[in-house]
Amino acid sequence: MTFAARTPVHQADTTWPLGVTLRHGGAHFAVAAPLASAVLLCLVDDDGAERRFPMRASGGVWHNDVVGVRPGQRCGYRVEGEWDPRNGLRSNPTKILVDPYARSITGDVTWDASVFGFSLEEEALRDRVYMLTPQDALEIPPDAGWAISSYDSLGQVPLSVVVDSTFDWGYNTLWFFAPHEYVDFTGTGNSLNLEAPMTQQMVLDSLAYWVDEMHVDGFRFDLAPVLARSSRYWRWDSQPRPRQIDVQDSINLRSDFMKRLESHPSLARTKLFAEPWDVGPDGYQLGNFSPRWAEWNGKFRDDVRDFWRGRSAMVGPLASRVAGSADVFQASGARPTNSVNFVINHDGFTLRDLVTYEIKKNEANGEHNRDGANDNRSMNFGVEGTSTVPAIEAARLRQRKNHFLTLMVSQGVPLISLGDELGRTQGGNNNAYCHDSPVSWINWSASEPEFWNFARQAVRARTAFAALRRRRFFEGTATAAVDGDLQPDVVWLDRDGAAMDSADWDDEWQRSIVFVLNGSLESCGLTGSTRDVLVMLNASTEAVTYQAPPESAGRSWELILSSAEPHEFGDFPGESWNGATVTVPPRSATLFAGIVR
Repeated sequence: MTFAARTPVHQADTTWPLGVTLRHGGAHFAVAAPLASAVLLCLVDDDGAERRFPMRASGGVWHNDVVGVRPGQRCGYRVEGEWDPRNGLRSNPTKILVDPYARSITGDVTWDASVFGFSLEEEALRDRVYMLTPQDALEIPPDAGWAISSYDSLGQVPLSVVVDSTFDWGYNTLWFFAPHEYVDFTGTGNSLNLEAPMTQQMVLDSLAYWVDEMHVDGFRFDLAPVLARSSRYWRWDSQPRPRQIDVQDSINLRSDFMKRLESHPSLARTKLFAEPWDVGPDGYQLGNFSPRWAEWNGKFRDDVRDFWRGRSAMVGPLASRVAGSADVFQASGARPTNSVNFVINHDGFTLRDLVTYEIKKNEANGEHNRDGANDNRSMNFGVEGTSTVPAIEAARLRQRKNHFLTLMVSQGVPLISLGDELGRTQGGNNNAYCHDSPVSWINWSASEPEFWNFARQAVRARTAFAALRRRRFFEGTATAAVDGDLQPDVVWLDRDGAAMDSADWDDEWQRSIVFVLNGSLESCGLTGSTRDVLVMLNASTEAVTYQAPPESAGRSWELILSSAEPHEFGDFPGESWNGATVTVPPRSATLFAGIVR
């Protein structure tokens, strides 16, 4: 039932704040709709009756005060205006729109023809829309919620969680009202025009709400360059589907919006993480965000994977990654902590699948295995998929340890994909976002004790040794070590125990690298164990013998953790190394800590 409203309405003079604000005796309503010719506020009662209130416009914002509104009142808007979908104009007063500032949503969405403002049959015949099931369209089950488990299986690892399935920038803009949302730089749907002042305000208000009211610690922005796209350089073509564009100057990471985001009072102490690429022109922006941001380091993933699968000429790139990627971040004034290092994330293979499959297995996704990345830089050790050959499974387990320990001994912020520490598999599916099934679930009862224990030890070692968590990039300058001798902050060693020279870095046959990190407080700039650490990474299929570094005459090295078995280190029988040489086992990663004698 619908009827004209008789509830008293005050013609409010103020347009802010946007959304619904409870006031004495009623509520203030304000919504941005600059292209509308009229907006009706709709109050829906428990019996389904709808009361409509005309709103007044000021500078593109429609607003009014309504007496008698109480907490829990359901509301929405009907918008009148031009209907011209090809130019992004879809005003349709027969549909109730959700307030983009709504604090909660009641009821469920029933995805039938009544939801849409056009004929699905006609649109399908014109081949202008994809016919998807509701779950495919949303990429989440319609009744999905969220939950946080206090169970941290690794210990000392902060958890990053999705806090609301409806709060999603590019994938499911279900609760946003964005008139110009018709350019896709994400590959996952339309993109917001963040040059529009009202859109900027909506995004900033949303972020501030989650910080001030929900007390989140920070945000990770998927496909973050979208935030800096400049709409003034978008030129629509003349085709019916306005998705091909000419971008003359596509990215401005110092735009007004980015500055407002970085300096917003509510966001000043939050963590900002960027996935620094999108699918638009010049979309790869790793290292170009301001030092206010930490960035997902895709080069770390690629170089670490290439090194451990035995590609040639990877010693130099690997050294750059484990040293904090100064080649990517230092010029901007950032620090090693601006680099979010990862080998695995939510996109792509799990860690177990990375060493089990070389070809993606995405048939269950319904796109004929065309979705998901083809360049996985993976290695299956001679058999595609699961194997019953003990030697193959042992090699795969060791390779997982190599990847994990490399992540833990690298400067920067390590990112661990939840479930990898348990040996989670997706059966070779590297694009499982669309599944709510055993394909993407984590089976907590199926953990592998050996790898789980190894991962926990690696996390503990990183936490213990300050040398693995530097706040400054390496400079090669001498500072006091734990034994009082002056030593460089890092020494990259060749096989005779001397520092590597330029010719060593260019050797394509090199498959191993050894380095010593100065653990002194003066060198690292933070507290923790000041013991020096020595790291040995050998991706070769052969054992490699290294001489002890010359400055180690007054100390020995304690074996902290290795992906190899202790008996493979034939140079020393116990838990420490004080001889002249050590033979690094094939395909192994090893961490030592210095002992002053």
